[in-house]
Formats: sequence, C-alpha cells, structure tokens
Amino acid sequence: MSVSVKQEADFLLCKGCKVIKTAYSFRMAVDKVPEIAKRVKEIGWKYFPLADFGSTYGFGYLEGECEKIGLKPIYGAAIPVTAAFQTKKPIYDEWIFLAKHNVASVNRLVSEAYENFRYTPLLKYKTASEAEGVVKIAGFRARLDEFEPSEDTYISLTGACSKGYIRKALERGFKLIASQNNVYARPEDRGFYEVLCGRGANLQTYNQYIQSDEDWLEEILNHGFDRELALEALANRDKVFEQCEGVTIPQGSVLDPKSTKSLREMCLEGAAKLGIDLANPVYAERLDTELEVIETKGFENYFFIMADIMSYARSVTLVGPARGSSAGSLVAYLTAITTVDPIKYDLLFWRFIDVNRSDFPDIDNDTSSCDRDSVIAYIVERFGKEHVAQLGTIAKFQAKNTADEVCKALDIPKFEINNVISVLPSYAAGDDRTDGALREALEETPQGQAFLKKYPYFNVARNFGGHPRHSSTHAAGVLVTEEPIENYFARDVRNNTIQCDLKVAEKKNLLKIDMLGLLNLSIFKTTLELAGLPMNHLETISLDDQKVFDVLNDGKYQGVFQLEGKAAQQLSREIRFESLEDISNISAISRPGPMQSGSAASWVRRRMGKEPVSYLHPAFEPYLKNTMGLLIMQEDLMKIARELAGLEWKDVTALRKAVGKSMGDAAMKQYSEPFIEGMVNNGIPREIGERFWQEILGFAKYGFNRSHSISYAIVTYWSCYLKCYFPLEYAAANLTHRDSKETQIEFLREMAAEGIGYVPFDIELSTDQWTVSTKNGQKVLVAPLQNVKGLGPTKVQQILGARARGEPLPESLQKMLAKAHTDVDDLYPIRSAIQNLDWKSAVNGKVTRLDQVKSGEEGEWLNYTVIALVSEVVDVDENAPTKQEDRKARGQEMVMQGLARAWGIRLDSDETKGFYAKVTAKKYEEFKDLVLTLVPGKSIVAIELSMVPNVPCGIVKRLTVVGEMK
Repeated sequence: MSVSVKQEADFLLCKGCKVIKTAYSFRMAVDKVPEIAKRVKEIGWKYFPLADFGSTYGFGYLEGECEKIGLKPIYGAAIPVTAAFQTKKPIYDEWIFLAKHNVASVNRLVSEAYENFRYTPLLKYKTASEAEGVVKIAGFRARLDEFEPSEDTYISLTGACSKGYIRKALERGFKLIASQNNVYARPEDRGFYEVLCGRGANLQTYNQYIQSDEDWLEEILNHGFDRELALEALANRDKVFEQCEGVTIPQGSVLDPKSTKSLREMCLEGAAKLGIDLANPVYAERLDTELEVIETKGFENYFFIMADIMSYARSVTLVGPARGSSAGSLVAYLTAITTVDPIKYDLLFWRFIDVNRSDFPDIDNDTSSCDRDSVIAYIVERFGKEHVAQLGTIAKFQAKNTADEVCKALDIPKFEINNVISVLPSYAAGDDRTDGALREALEETPQGQAFLKKYPYFNVARNFGGHPRHSSTHAAGVLVTEEPIENYFARDVRNNTIQCDLKVAEKKNLLKIDMLGLLNLSIFKTTLELAGLPMNHLETISLDDQKVFDVLNDGKYQGVFQLEGKAAQQLSREIRFESLEDISNISAISRPGPMQSGSAASWVRRRMGKEPVSYLHPAFEPYLKNTMGLLIMQEDLMKIARELAGLEWKDVTALRKAVGKSMGDAAMKQYSEPFIEGMVNNGIPREIGERFWQEILGFAKYGFNRSHSISYAIVTYWSCYLKCYFPLEYAAANLTHRDSKETQIEFLREMAAEGIGYVPFDIELSTDQWTVSTKNGQKVLVAPLQNVKGLGPTKVQQILGARARGEPLPESLQKMLAKAHTDVDDLYPIRSAIQNLDWKSAVNGKVTRLDQVKSGEEGEWLNYTVIALVSEVVDVDENAPTKQEDRKARGQEMVMQGLARAWGIRLDSDETKGFYAKVTAKKYEEFKDLVLTLVPGKSIVAIELSMVPNVPCGIVKRLTVVGEMK
C-alpha cells in the first residue's frame, strides 16, 4: 500500500482509538469509566472501545458516560485464548472481541470462557477464530499456526510486538490493526496502577497508558516498524470501529409467564380464601387504586411471576410474611405473595409503588436459609436457565481499607495512619461524598496534612475512593428476563452470576427478585417438624396472645428473632409487651440512631406512661399516634409530606429515598423550603414547620420502613409463640442450626433458668441432631452424637446404622461411649473447676465475679480480687510504635526509659471472655517466673487488681496460681 502525505495526515487526524481496559478488569487495570472518558475526549477520539478482561461489568457505565460526554461506545471483551486446556496454569494469548451487531455475540464468548475456567477464563483457538458476529483481534503472542486469516480477524500491532512475530503474521496473510496495551489512563497514573494492583501489576517497558494516535505512531516507529505498515494498521482500526458502531444494550422487558387469569381475578379468588369482604369500601377502593397503578405501570407480569414463585416456595418450605415495603400492597396480600393485611396494619401502598416510579418495585421475601437454593432452582426450571441468573455486585475501596492497603504497599508503618483514620469524615451510607472521605481527611485536616508532609508519596491513595475492588454474587438478587440473559451482559457460569450490578440492572429495566435465606425460618421449620405440625401452622395462629408476649416480658430473649442484641433487650426490659405494635416499634428504635438521639428512650417513657404523649401541633396526631407522637416510620413522614406539606408524590418519593438511603443533609436541603412552606399553607405556624423539619433531619439518620417493621414483628412473634408453646422443640431446632458451642451453652443456660434441662448424651436416644425424646415417661431435650468428643461423622453413621438394624455396637465404640464426654456436659465449666479447687488461702477479702468488674470514673481506681481461667499470655513491648502513639494521644512521653516490657494476661470466666489484666513494666521481672508457668486454657489464677479509670483494663497487684482446668 502506498500512502501519500495527505493520507498520512488524515490518519493522524482521525478520531478513532484503540481498545481500552478500565477498572472493571479488577486489579489488572485502573481508572474508572468517567476518568477514561475524559482522557478519550481530551485527546480528540470519538469512540470509546471497551474491552475489559473477562468482564462486561463496565458495559452499563460505558453506555451512560458516552451519552453524557458525546462519545460512541464500542462493546468488547478481552479473553485469554489457549491451544489446550490444562490443569496447570495455561499459556495464553489475550484476544479482543468486539461486537459488530449486538452485545450478545461478545457476552456468549465471555460466558463460554468461564465454562473453561483454568486459573483464568479461557477459549481455545478454534472457538475464538470461528466466533461469529464479532471482530477478533489476536494479541502479541498468538500461536499463528493455530488459526487462519479471515475477513474479521486481525493481529494487534502494539509496542509489545516483536518484529519476527509481525513478519510471520504478514507472511501468513493476517491483517494488522493498531492497538495498545493500556492499564492506566495517563502516564502519571503509573504509580497509582502499581500500588492498587499490587502483585497483580504487570509493568512493562512499552507504553501502558492510553495513547493518542501521534503517541502510538511514534512508539511503533521507535520500535523499528515501517511507517506505511503502521498507517495501514490505523486504517484497519478505523474500518473496524465503523463496523462496530451503533451496537446498544437492549432495554429489558418483563418475562410473560402466560398467566391464565387476570390479576383482578387472582385478587378476587384470594379475597374469598382469606375472608376479605371486598364490598367494604376501604378494601374495594384500595384494590381498585392498586390495580390501576400496577396496570398503568405494566407491572402485572411481575406480580404473576412473584405469585408463582411464592406459591412454590410455600409448598416446599417456610416463607416469611413479607419483607420491605411490599407488605403495603393489598394486591400482594390477596395473591399470596405476602401474608400481611396492609389495611389492618395501616400500611402505605405508595411506599411500595407510586405513580412517578418507572423502575420495578421491590417484592422481596425470605425463605428458610436451608431451602433458598431449591427455590432459586425452581425459578431457573420454571422460566428457563437462559432467562435466569443471580445478580452480580461490585465491592469498592472504602477509606479505611484503602489507608491500610496503601500503607502496606508503600511500607508505611500502619500506626502512622491512625491519626488520619481517626478524623475520617463520616457520611451516611448513600451520600456521594463517601468516596472522597480519605481525600478530604488528607487535604482538609491538620492530621492529614501532617501525614502527607511526612509521606508525600501517600498522595496516590487519593484516587482509590469508590474504585472497583472485586466482583462477587449479590447476596439475594435473582434476575428474570424476557430475552436471554446474554442479550444484555455476560455471565460467570460457574455460579450463574450476571456481570452487571444493581444500578445497571435497574437502569436497563431488568427484573430483580430478592430471595433471601433467613436462618430463623430454618429454625421454625425444624421446630414444626419436631412438633409434628404442618408447614403453614404459624400463618394460622392468633397474633394477640398475651402468653406469647409474656415470653418477652419474662426476659426470655434467647433465640428470639430481632431481640438477641443488647440494645433491643435493654429497651425491651423497660416496657410491657401487649401488642404487635410494641414489637414493631422496639425493633425500629433499637438501632444506633434512635438510641443516640434519645428518641428511643423517649418512646419507652411515653409507652409506659412516664412521659406524656405530645405533638408539635394537633395536626400531627393522626399520623404519629401509633408511635407515641414520635417520628419513627418512613410511611408517617410520607403521609405528612403529602397531606400536611402538600408535596407532589414525586417529591414525597424523592424525599423518602433521601431519608431511606441516608443521603445526608446536603441531599435533604432542597426539600426543606417547599416542605415548610406547604405546612404554612395548611395553617401550621412556620416555627412549627421549621422545628418539625429539624426532627426530619435527625430522623433521616434512622427512619424505618413500617411495612418491613410490621412484617418482621410477626416473625419475632412467631419466635415467641414457638418458645412459649413448644419450648423443647424450639430449643432443639435452635441448637441444631446454631453450631457455635458458645451460643449453644448460652441457650442451654437460659433454658436451665427456665426450668428446662437437657441430656448431653444418651446412647439410645442421641441422633445426628438435637432432638426431643421421651425418657422415663418425660419429654427431654437430647444432644446429638457428634457432641461426643472423639466421634466423627463416620462413627456417628455407624452408630445410627447399627441402632436401625438392631445390631450391637463394636466393642471399641461401646468402650468409647461408656466414657463419653461432650462440650456441653457442664454449662459453667470454669465455675465448676474453681469450686473444686482450694483457693481461699490465695486471696485476701471478697472475690468478685469477672463479669461484675467495672472501671472507675476519672481518677477513681477500683480494687478487686478475681479468680479466672488464663486464656492468653503476651509479652508486651511498651516501646512498640502503637504503644508510643497511644501514649502520645494521652499527652505522655512517647518512649519509656529503662524497663519497657510488660505482661498482658487475658482472663476468661463462663460469662466473660478476654478480660485484659496487665503486669506493668515495674513488676515485669518480679512476676516473670510465675507468668512463664501459666498455660493458656489450663491455668486458673487468683488475681488482685486495680482497674484503670475509664478503661476496661486491670493492673495486676498480686497473682497466684490456684489450679488447672481438667
């Protein structure tokens, strides 16, 4: 080919570009799509050809960014190609595949490559070279004899290519295409790439940034390649991009399940089964409103799909009443998607769907954690494996883990960054400023500025915020699509995960169904099986049984859903439970926001009549009467915003989202004046409106969804019901599903306090799980065989098999079982060991239980004597960097002079683990010989100690070994 001066100039002015990797290659390349788009724009390209390594996660972000900045997207993927699949790490060439007509052609190749995963996704040369609907670009080390030249096949011409390789390619008749091997956007990003990718960084001598055509041509010529050859490669590149221009990712549509009934017909049938009188205008008007909105939005198929799934789920396992805002839908209730009557509990449909919402509402639900996978398997079978996949998710770098990783990569002592971490700004979960938290701390605080002055090269960490870290499978999301999944994005077939995240799925209108596994439902299912009750029994019980509420009033919290945390128990002890509303409100307020703001304590006082129920204005009473005059639930805010402040539904929804996603004061500010002005227009004084808005700003940090709260209150009630009427069966189910020995012992202790004992082992009754059996005419709780020390799964099955056949056990097993010991033989093993020891001569004065030891106030040293088990002994260097920093923070001398070693002793009792006692440097030598005799997990000691004021740490004054654990 002969190239004129004018043609050469035209090539250099063309607006094409080479294929680009982004951060969605996950630690193989850096820079997010927006940053790369800016780079592409600034050097004058018109295309953004994306080809991440084995990944289509960037596709959805590419589309939006190109539209925003005026570029044309080209969709592709980089996939390793090898001659043969091997068990050892393969040798491969990296090929680029670009979609010519639709993204499905690329997606299918990526999916197939994951089917052949060997350390990396892989394709064979035959598959790669014969792929249809794509342009194929081989890399710089392809085995050229493994495939033939074709119209759509090219060889990359890059700075990585050798002359011999290119010569052989030309001899075989292959066409060249201008390409590059970018892993970062700009030359100055090299350090960022090196630190972020760590050991995965692949630094080379050739250029690895996004080059302009001029830069690329200069590099190619410097490598000794012919100018005419290079310009022809540029021409081929432009030709290819013109072929690939115009490809788009289709918008999703809801799969049509071909229902034989209309949604209204299903609701009428459901109402008849449930005994709902649709002649009642409240129900009738609500049903008409919901059906009209659902039909207008085109959501009928969504409800058909969910009704089908939930019908199957309830036929095979235990399902929760509802989750999230879907409990606010009467249609969902009548079609048995949920089992919560929204009219009875005053739940708001508009929290679930409103007329301004274009994306799908969330119909989430819980199933037994043991059966979740079988429900998902049904969805795949029912709607087809080509139409169902689990949603992907992208983990991002957060401020703290960024600081830790960058310090490690740059050999900066970790303690040096502690002062910066301590001043990291704290933003609400949905606040856009979260990604810049570390940058803000470094630039705008004295601690950050001092740190950068000492370690200027830490500046590289500024770029990490919000950067993709790795991909994984969403905890609950399942996509169901009308078109095959691969028409939108690729999938990792190893776990059937689509390569797009929630944001992109919502943008592309892909239907996401959240199917979550709840451990408590597995516990309930096992309880019902042990009690011989049907699976739907809990859905038939009364929800206003005072005996059930008295389980909570009696403080029997162990194993009760939502009330096993200290905050919830603390609040629960202060009220008397009498209704589902009490449980709902306690679960809503027993979280950090309400606890810290004082609203939780205020609700408790009002509920118990110790503080009058009051309202800022009488107009608020109808909305806040269920919550004692306090703003706790999001639905109450929505009703107030709509009816008292006069906001349009679209603004109500936007305000609710700002609250629900904790977007922070900046996002909330835009709604303040319209809200307050609307209240004034409805006759509420401005000062009242302003005061209420301040309440909303506080509420935005912890506002709760009432539909979800009521639904989960029912699950809590189910816990209490089973604990009340089937205590042994409920205990057995809990113990079976909670395999932590500590958790089991805590549960058994509470059962013992309630007067219910257990059998730690019985040669005739023990099975492979906790059971309820009859012994001496009484029902007893019996521990499983595997609790016996020395019995593994094989011997357990051997015992069960012999018992089933009526055969005697082998003599060796009989001897072992005759001396059987388990981890739950004694619920207070440390206390029992101490009681069997002669320790009185080793102590002076009263002995205090370890869990009752407390720190004094400022300057107040409290003295105690304790007897406990030693769990750890540590030789402490008081001049270690972290210790120096701690002293510096307290205004003390950083470096200790003279003796600088101390002993750290951790103590356990049955109730308290890891209590820290310290032998100071002054006493180090005095106690050394004795401390060295201590055996963690064995030695029981008597210690006289003084508690450091305001610190949960004791200083050892006297130490005596009193015996050992047996």
